[in-house]
Amino acid sequence: MKRCKNSSSQHVLKQRGKEIAQNHDILYLGSNIYKVPSQSKTGKYYDVMFNSGGWKCMCPYHTHGKRQCKHILAVRYVINSKKPKDKKQNVTIIVPDVQCPNCHSNDFKKRGMRPNKTIPVQRYSCKKCGRYFTHRPGFNGKHYSPEIITEVLYLHAMAVLPTRIVEFLQEKNGFSMTRTTIFRWIKEYGDLLLKFQKKYTIVGDVWHTDEIYFTVNGSGRLLFGVMDASTRFIISYDISKTKFGYDATSLFKKAMEYAGKYPDMLISDGLGGFKTGYKKAMYTRTKPRTTHVADVGIRNRHPANNIYERFNGEVRDRIARVRGFKSEHPALIDLIVIYHNFVRQHAGIGNITPAKAGGITIEGKNKWRTMIEHAALFCA
Repeated sequence: MKRCKNSSSQHVLKQRGKEIAQNHDILYLGSNIYKVPSQSKTGKYYDVMFNSGGWKCMCPYHTHGKRQCKHILAVRYVINSKKPKDKKQNVTIIVPDVQCPNCHSNDFKKRGMRPNKTIPVQRYSCKKCGRYFTHRPGFNGKHYSPEIITEVLYLHAMAVLPTRIVEFLQEKNGFSMTRTTIFRWIKEYGDLLLKFQKKYTIVGDVWHTDEIYFTVNGSGRLLFGVMDASTRFIISYDISKTKFGYDATSLFKKAMEYAGKYPDMLISDGLGGFKTGYKKAMYTRTKPRTTHVADVGIRNRHPANNIYERFNGEVRDRIARVRGFKSEHPALIDLIVIYHNFVRQHAGIGNITPAKAGGITIEGKNKWRTMIEHAALFCA
């Protein structure tokens, strides 16, 4: 009898969650946080959030008993019914306007050029607070121009070794640069661009996952990743020392945290780590639930992971020139993913970038500079 009672209460919660989703507006605040209206108190809202630890709600029913409440079920109903309130569309990333870093005023006056190591830098004075400043978000304090820094990032994303980059810049521009400077730029801007990617992750409802082998200090490593089928966007990725002992739970939780939803279908090969990760991170007893196709291959009835294998080919072409890494998490991997998502145009989706296919338009001829300047102001 107790079992039937619990089943009945869960059914009532589902119906109430469905009523909330259909009759009330669920507000999305960003960062996987929703505001769900209370049915008993007019004008009161409860915060519902989703992260790597699962679903959380601020209502007494969930906080006291750690049980799935009707507010969480309402948000899940909205997401699974393909009417999510958090769908970001037509996002345009542009170069930020000049503004005073002290009072954020746009009323300024040019005050000549400041000498620099490579090129002069424009100085401004704020008419509101009188402060002198330079406007180079993401590049302040650098002796080299943004064009040179972004060129170094692009060359490294193409797997050009830092030694070759130094030789190229010395022959092209006539000045010398140390490899330490290049490594510092790669680490600094790689971390900044990863924050940019986490903020602007727009994906569809069918995901692919696979792995590729590379070496670190002579030892084998595997790069596991999750890709959206409709946009070819790499949602998340992880590095493991083993293949058959790998658990993809953290990989899938990270992907769902960035996307803000569960996928309708997950496509993978028969690796046990993918099945384990699906059961722990995505599987739910309630419907609709994520469908896991775990037997893809050439001879099987389901299609192969051909779109993900194309990305594996990109990675393989890059790391073949490097001939192994020394770091457990190479910065080159981060730049390859950023280049794939936001810079490279793909013929399979109409000769546009995966970001463009998801509704993110990056303005400007130098996309690397636009992303860095935008991330320095809004994502840091």
